[in-house]
Amino acid sequence: MDTKDFAEAFVGRLARDDFHASGSLAAYLSIPEKDRSGDEANIVDVRISRVLLEALGYTGSEIDYNANKENLRPDYVVRIRDFPERCFIIEDKATTERRLEAHRPQLGGYMASFRCPRGLLINGAHILGYDDAGPITSATLQFSIQTAIRIWNGEDILSAGQIGWDALPQPDRDALAVLARRYGRVAFEGGCPSNRRSDP
Repeated sequence: MDTKDFAEAFVGRLARDDFHASGSLAAYLSIPEKDRSGDEANIVDVRISRVLLEALGYTGSEIDYNANKENLRPDYVVRIRDFPERCFIIEDKATTERRLEAHRPQLGGYMASFRCPRGLLINGAHILGYDDAGPITSATLQFSIQTAIRIWNGEDILSAGQIGWDALPQPDRDALAVLARRYGRVAFEGGCPSNRRSDP
């Protein structure tokens, strides 16, 4: 998966003024928290994680929303025909949830129950990625969606007068490359999760 194309399909889409009535996702996140409470389903699930899954190459039939197993209900479970188990889990939180890493045990429980090798925690502002369901507490992927969108739109000092892909600094490009490489559909084709490198 080409990282630039992925970035345009994900970050570029969330950076558009039609993301929300207030404008881009970054503009939405600048709304006071009291006016954003309870937005996990209508904002994070539908307008962020769903866009991410589409950008990663998954179709509707490969995405289970609120899949239920033994009273466990993660937000998204992804599965493709070529991979014998589920590919990964996404657990979303409201945009007002700042301590995203505190939900690692919940995600780990979902990953173990659904036998997923990877999982993502998303609150709209950040993405944290984890491997396997073991007790490891450190994220293998960290990406600030909010900062990337501000840079993408030329609203941050790091934009250096640029917009879009050209504005993104190398660390953001690298994080997007990891996200696309490890969670994109092609990573799971052929029956095992791939760690193939991809040019940032």
